[in-house]
Amino acid sequence: MGKDGIHKVNISHAVSDNQSSPFTAVLKLEFYTSADMFYTSHSLPRELFALFRILYILLACLVGANIFMFIEFLHIRIHFLT
Repeated sequence: MGKDGIHKVNISHAVSDNQSSPFTAVLKLEFYTSADMFYTSHSLPRELFALFRILYILLACLVGANIFMFIEFLHIRIHFLT
């Protein structure tokens, strides 16, 4: 943890954990950075903080899936209109 109270993020560790794409690694890095800032600023218990991270990931997956479904819906609408 840095002297300002914010956890430092090891960039190489976040990137090496990634198996799919550099985009995912960047998202993962941003997620850990913002989540650590949230934890240090709100003084949550570790268990509650772990639950927050899980819910955050599930929400991100849900939003991502909805975006892809919306794009597919627009594609079908455009196909039928032309």
